[in-house]
Amino acid sequence: MKASVATTEALALQRSGACDLNSHPEATHNPQLTIHNSYHAIIGSTCTTSGYSHVLFFGGVDYDIFLSAISGQQDSLYLRHQPEWYRFRKDVLTYHTITDSWGLLPGNELLARAGACLTPEVGGKGWSYSGGELMPGIRSADVTHVEVTNDKSFGWLNWTILVLYLVGMLGMGLYFMRKENGADDFFKGGGRIPWWAAGISIYATMLSAITYMAIPAKAYTTDWTYYPMLWMILLVSFPVIWYYLPYFRKLNVTSAYEVLEQRFNVVTRLMASALFCVFMIARMALVLYLPSLALTAVTGIDIYLCIVLMGLVTIVYCTMGGVEAVIWGDVVQGLILVGGAIFSVIYLAMNTEGGFGGCIDIALDNDKFRLFDWSSSWAQPTWWVIIIGGIANNLISYTSDQTVIQRYLTTPDEKSAGRGILVNGVMSVFVSVAFYMIGTGLYTFYKTNPAELDVTMTQADAIFPFFMMSQMPAGIAGALIAAIFAATMSTISSNINSVATAFSIDFWKRFRRTTDSQLVVVARWASVVSGMIGLALALLMATWDIQSFLDFFNEALGLLTSGLGGLFFIAVFMKRVKGYAALTGFVLGEAVVFWMSECTDANFFLFGATGMVVSIVVAWLLSINSYFKKR
Repeated sequence: MKASVATTEALALQRSGACDLNSHPEATHNPQLTIHNSYHAIIGSTCTTSGYSHVLFFGGVDYDIFLSAISGQQDSLYLRHQPEWYRFRKDVLTYHTITDSWGLLPGNELLARAGACLTPEVGGKGWSYSGGELMPGIRSADVTHVEVTNDKSFGWLNWTILVLYLVGMLGMGLYFMRKENGADDFFKGGGRIPWWAAGISIYATMLSAITYMAIPAKAYTTDWTYYPMLWMILLVSFPVIWYYLPYFRKLNVTSAYEVLEQRFNVVTRLMASALFCVFMIARMALVLYLPSLALTAVTGIDIYLCIVLMGLVTIVYCTMGGVEAVIWGDVVQGLILVGGAIFSVIYLAMNTEGGFGGCIDIALDNDKFRLFDWSSSWAQPTWWVIIIGGIANNLISYTSDQTVIQRYLTTPDEKSAGRGILVNGVMSVFVSVAFYMIGTGLYTFYKTNPAELDVTMTQADAIFPFFMMSQMPAGIAGALIAAIFAATMSTISSNINSVATAFSIDFWKRFRRTTDSQLVVVARWASVVSGMIGLALALLMATWDIQSFLDFFNEALGLLTSGLGGLFFIAVFMKRVKGYAALTGFVLGEAVVFWMSECTDANFFLFGATGMVVSIVVAWLLSINSYFKKR
């Protein structure tokens, strides 16, 4: 919590649009607010920031008393009354910077001062409220500890639902472990996964807690500017189905990076696989950390307990059952996610002042449905940055990510895999509307109910879980918290399984003669180790200050995977490029992207496109002679 001390000024409050000044000329120095049809004086208040989006105003002088004093209308006993007569304010005014709304917190008579000093205490546990006036001309020497607290309780019913969900996931892992027969089952599910299940699995894998919490938070704090990026998923689905999918299926690989050795050389394969594993472990950590932070903030559950609980359960069930357990777990979790999102949209709209119509009207009045920023800046998520970034980032994810490519290989045939890709594309475009509507609904709800906000909340990403716990009935809140766990676990399980596959196939099997049964054992140990590393990194992330997890993830995606997208594009479309040229392009593409992040103000959505283009152009230039040779 960051805190600062300042004396309120009429001009600053006028600019916020929240201040209704009295018509008297003298009142230009005496701002007053109207909250719930009652006037509140702010002259002589002391203010401080609280959480990530609130300003708190302590103390201040009663408006009518102050006005009578400065206009010369006070009685002859003006300075002889008891302090209570002057009605110095004891409650706390709150201003929310996102919704531009005011509220009240119950206070204490010890706060009834004017011009007091508010000093942050060591450790961020509150403030020292010292000095000031108890009445005109009478100073106070008191020092009072002030702390805003929020009592949280998860409740037995919510705990019951969450535990039942976790036990169900463990049971699923055990079931598929008993069905498993060899390495083909563990890595590819025996090729018997239906197309619709593969599609839902891809969607659930790509839709993590980052989506379930960070997208509503982004729409709540800003607008729908990021949404057109999801349209690009459906757009890139067609070249993936037409060109990439036949390529992967024809080569009959288990690891996507086997393709790179067959097409280029072993060094390229190993470097690409290693970079993918690094990215996946970082993604595991981020996906574990995000919901844990938010759930801790709104439920009081210890953050380390959240991280360890989700991490261990996921490691166990995906290690036991292989990719088949992961995919069917994704199906169950995906249905929970979608159902929870749709229910939340309806509940938010019904509880906003004016119902669904009021929700839409408030959102339109505040430009919350804006889709495009038509400026030309490359430093902001403008329309062209979003379109280019969306095409590149989604092409990278759906053509070079072992997690996704592995799903292409689990279906009975190429046609089924293509249908699965389209299912994911359609779900990404249409279901994601619900997540943006959740964010918009949160804005309209708290715009009309500002007193319901938690002024101590330090992360915007916690706003959706906070709403669940504070506004929804017990049981339903537990089910939706379970949906957040589902979003987390569906992604982590896929990440763990893909890292285990990449390590086992690209490194262990590549250099050691191994039977199928031995390879499965190696993969299980790789699952455990990679999961534990991700868990440990998540615990480390608990000490970091990340403002937007959605932005942080997209930046990491562009930095670490842009070169991979370039490699697979070259492999599929540029038959004359040799191994050394592709490898050089890959390395230079990654180098340029890291340089961009450190030395320019380019938006992170451009990282993926830049890395891909540099990789492709460099590889082509180094192979240009081969393109001019006579056939």
